[in-house]
Amino acid sequence: GMAREHWGQGYMTEAANAAMRWAIAAYGLDRVHAGCDSENVGSYRVMEKLGMRREALLRQHRLLRGERRDELVYGILASELSQTGPA
Repeated sequence: GMAREHWGQGYMTEAANAAMRWAIAAYGLDRVHAGCDSENVGSYRVMEKLGMRREALLRQHRLLRGERRDELVYGILASELSQTGPA
């Protein structure tokens, strides 16, 4: 995670965008997917800013501090990436 004083400045989106594009190019991936706790608004907003689409809600899929939590799964196809950056 990122230190709270740096939240909301676009650093995570920029880093995730670079990592995703690198992985697609380096490994010839056709798609990338990622998941997060359904209540982690910051994480799923980053994925949405990257142009990823919400593909699934996995009910009670994660165990967090002894509590079953829902997980959101987002994905993007390599062919959906714009050439300039996040949507």
